Amino acid sequence: MGTVGPLSLIRDYLINEPFLVMNGDILTKCNFKKFFNFGNSVDADLTIGIKEYLTPFRFGNISFSGEYVNGIEEKPQIKTNILAGIYFMKPGIFNSIPSNQFFGMDDLINLMLKNKNNVGKYMINEYWLDIGVIDDYSDVEEAYSSHFK
Repeated sequence: MGTVGPLSLIRDYLINEPFLVMNGDILTKCNFKKFFNFGNSVDADLTIGIKEYLTPFRFGNISFSGEYVNGIEEKPQIKTNILAGIYFMKPGIFNSIPSNQFFGMDDLINLMLKNKNNVGKYMINEYWLDIGVIDDYSDVEEAYSSHFK
């Protein structure tokens, strides 16, 4: 049913107060209390956790003007802000979630933006690791020892 669709199945248990949702393949030291309080403080039924993520680029980046090179940056880091898989939701979110059908988080966010609904963002500065890919999963034992003991 996607990342959001299953919430429609437990709507009756969640309709009275705000709640957090988290993907099951994340290892994090996110301060959930701060995230929850922030989500409660903004005028949005959905606040998404985001994380700054650096990806190494394997080539040098050339800048130029006309026919002449004026700079090179060898193997730069590409900085993006990613969806971190942690979400704060207020009960009003159910006005945007269809009942008992496949519905992803991207569907929800895009629908809310299309309908001009506010979507809050919370920057997660603490340790965060996605372990949904086997290469990342192999890092879990080391990461757990370093960050959680």
